Amino acid sequence: MFFEAALISINGVLSMNEVVRINVTLHGWLIKYFDYKQTEQVLVPKSVTLAELAEIIALPPESYIAFVDGHQVSNEDTLSDNDNLHFYPLVVGG
Repeated sequence: MFFEAALISINGVLSMNEVVRINVTLHGWLIKYFDYKQTEQVLVPKSVTLAELAEIIALPPESYIAFVDGHQVSNEDTLSDNDNLHFYPLVVGG
């Protein structure tokens, strides 16, 4: 599964110069959003935030914690080309 839908913008189709490739790895029950595959490469517009990428791959809001190259990131953080992004499910309760 390759997320080409991310290449569509409000103003039309983006060129390859305006996109970045993000390596996304899902953990735990989140893998169901990649048809039970753990890792995918996703093409997204430059300056995409973590929240926007999560929406593109249809992750439920507030269901995950995310790390890029070992550092925790927030929904407002902008992703860069070739980032290695990991989504872990939040555990509710205790």
